[in-house]
Amino acid sequence: MKRKMVTKLLALMVFAFVGAGAMSPMMVHAEGLEEAPIRAEYDAIASDGSTVHVIDQTTEGGPQVISDQGHGMTYEEAEALDRLLHPENYPEVNQEQGATIEDPEGLVRFVSRMYSVVLGRKADQEGLNDWVTKLASGQAQAVDIVQGFMCSEEYVNKCKSNVEIVNDCYHAMLDRDADVDGYNDWVSKLDTGMSVNAILAGFVGSQEFGNLCQTYGIEPGSYTSGEARDQNAGVTSYVARLYTQALGRNYDAEGLNSWCGVIVADTSRDNIIQVAADGFFHSQEFVNKNLDDTEYVKVLYRTFLGRECDEEGLGHWIGQLDAGASRDDILPGFANSQEFSDIMAQYGL
Repeated sequence: MKRKMVTKLLALMVFAFVGAGAMSPMMVHAEGLEEAPIRAEYDAIASDGSTVHVIDQTTEGGPQVISDQGHGMTYEEAEALDRLLHPENYPEVNQEQGATIEDPEGLVRFVSRMYSVVLGRKADQEGLNDWVTKLASGQAQAVDIVQGFMCSEEYVNKCKSNVEIVNDCYHAMLDRDADVDGYNDWVSKLDTGMSVNAILAGFVGSQEFGNLCQTYGIEPGSYTSGEARDQNAGVTSYVARLYTQALGRNYDAEGLNSWCGVIVADTSRDNIIQVAADGFFHSQEFVNKNLDDTEYVKVLYRTFLGRECDEEGLGHWIGQLDAGASRDDILPGFANSQEFSDIMAQYGL
C-alpha cells in the first residue's frame, strides 16, 4: 500500500473516530481498499489486495496502525490478534489468557506461518483462533503446534512422499532447506518405519528451532514421540525388515509399533529371535501361506542370512525335515548363525 493511501485511510479514521464519539465497530472504505467490519475495538482493516493493516483507536494519541513494523496482516490474523488483546469482547475466550503474552502478534504470526509452510494455504479463522488460543493459554507450545499441523488429517491426506515430509519439517522448524547429510538420514529413517514425530523430537531442541521461536516471542517447548517405532532407529529397521523378508510385505504401523516395543524393552538376542519366531514365523499370516518345506527354508535364508539359498545348504535342511525334524527344530540353526549376528550388528543389536 502506498504511503499516500495509508495517509488517506488514517485521515478517514480520525474523522470517523471524532465524528462517532464512540468506540463501536465501524466499516471504513477508501478508494482501492476493501470494506472490513471489525469486532471489538478495532475500527478498520485496510487491504491492498494481499495484506491488511489493523487500526486501533484505543491507544493514547489517537488511531494508530498496530502491526509489526508496519507489516500487513490478513483478516484472519487480525481477528485472532484482536481476541488476544481484547478478550473481554469475546465471551467464549478466557478473559485472562492474553494478560501475560509478551508478543501477541508474534504468536498469531507463528501459527499463521504453519498454515502457509505446512498446509500450503491461508489460515481459516476457526482453526487459527483455536491454535492461537491453545498457544496463548499454555495448553500448547511451539512444537505442539508444529506436530498438530504435520500430523493433521489434512496434511496426511496430501499423501506426500518421505522426501517431501522431511523437507516440510526442515522448513517448518528450521526455516531452511535440508542439508544433504540430514536429509539422507531422516529420509532413510522414515523409509524404514520411523514416523514424522521422530523428526520433530530430533529438531525441537536445536538452536535453529529455538532461534525461530525467539523471533516470534514464544517458547519451543519439549517433545518426545510416544510411538515405540521412534525410540530406536536400529530396532525399527530390523522389525521392518522382518515384515519384508518373512511376510513378504511392508509393515503396518500398528504391528511395527507393537513389535518394536517388545524389542526396545529387551534387546537381548534371545528376545530378538523370539520375536522373529513367535511374531512372524508362528503368526497366522505366515501359517496361512501354506509354504512347502523348500519354500519355508528359502524364507529362513532370506530372513536370517540375508541371501538366497545355495543348493548344498538347501539340500541339507530339507534332509533334516525329511528325517523328522520340525520346522521349529531347524530355525535356531539359522537364528544362531554368524551371518544373522552380522545382520543384527548392522542395526546396532
